[in-house]
Amino acid sequence: MENELLLENITLKLDLKEGLPAISGSNQQLAQVFFNVMTNAREAIGEKMQGDSESGDCSISIQTYAEKNRVVATVVDSGIGIPSHMKDRIFEPFFSTKTTGKGKGLGLAISSQIVKTHAGDILVNSKEGEGTTFTLSFPADSRPSDA
Repeated sequence: MENELLLENITLKLDLKEGLPAISGSNQQLAQVFFNVMTNAREAIGEKMQGDSESGDCSISIQTYAEKNRVVATVVDSGIGIPSHMKDRIFEPFFSTKTTGKGKGLGLAISSQIVKTHAGDILVNSKEGEGTTFTLSFPADSRPSDA
């Protein structure tokens, strides 16, 4: 996805803490969650760029860290943001903020379910016109590593 972002003039900023505890779960399912969140971020920035040729910061920032026996990842975009009256519905199946034909409204619903099956939390903070932050939090695996 990084190449797609570069082609769309979107900067990817990474602040990934090393030595984080492992989390239990399916790598494939967790990758799908991050793919869905990143795809939405890319599309939100694209919509902002279409509406404003002087859109300024066009970036997605990902930060990871440990906090209180949890592993946390934040994905912050500089896109159009989510209207406040829609924010509570974004995890509903078939609900989409996109125009008709641009999305099925399943990506975040599926992502939310995957996160829950991994005993995690997914939170959203957004301000219309300024961007969105998704915070994903998972319990750290307490089993000793194989190292």
